[in-house]
Parts: sequence; C-alpha cells; structure tokens
Amino acid sequence: EDDLMNLFVKRGNLNDDERKMMNNHTLFTYDVLKEIAWTEELSLVPRVAATHHEKLSGKGYPWGLTTEEIPFFAKILAIADIFDALTASDRPYKPAMPTEKAISILREDASANHLDKDLVELFISEKAYEEINQIDYSNLY
Repeated sequence: EDDLMNLFVKRGNLNDDERKMMNNHTLFTYDVLKEIAWTEELSLVPRVAATHHEKLSGKGYPWGLTTEEIPFFAKILAIADIFDALTASDRPYKPAMPTEKAISILREDASANHLDKDLVELFISEKAYEEINQIDYSNLY
C-alpha cells in the first residue's frame, strides 16, 4: 500500500502523509517555543516561527492565515527561509541554486501572492541575501 501511494507522487518525493508530517514542523516548533518565558519584546517569537510557511493568499500552513493575520516578522522570515532553502550548499538532497535564480523565484512567489512584494523587493534591493550567504552554520552543532 505504501509503495502504491508513493507511485502517485506527482511532484517531489514525499507522499501526502509524509508531506503532512513534514509540514507539522511548524506546530512542533510552536509547541516548544510557547513554553519558553519570553520577554515582552520577544513574546511573538513562537507565533512568528510557526507562521513562516503561511502564504498571503491563505493557502499556506499550518493555519491557512491571510495577509492581515500573518505577523510582519513571519513575512520577513518566510523570504529569508525560502532564499536559504534554495541557495544553501549543505542540503544533501539538492544542489545550491544560483542567487539570481533564487531571486527570480522570490519574485514569482510575490507575484503569486505568496510573499509580500514590498518586503521581497526590499530584501533584494538591500542585498540582504548577502548576509544569509555569509552565515556559518557549522558552529551551531
């Protein structure tokens, strides 16, 4: 039965059950972070982290929020997260994408009402992606 379900995967390599499990990382993150005694200034951290896969159109996850419901900082995190996922060289399942292609995809996502257009253009015009490319993750482990 599992093999048959896997044969019906049209895009990517995850079946529906695996994709739902993967998408739940935002809820797991929220559950862990909400238990921390954040200062008032950082009190939105759990919600921001949990909503960085929401799309302005309401077709994101985990809650299907729309533009007005998505925290401002989650909109910023979404852009950085997508850029990092596309360009990271440490992903064993895919090669890093060139910056120009990743920027093109961010603009396409903004045009499709997935990402905030103004924030995407600010990310690009200010070359914030250069900062992301310089992060050394090796010392985090």
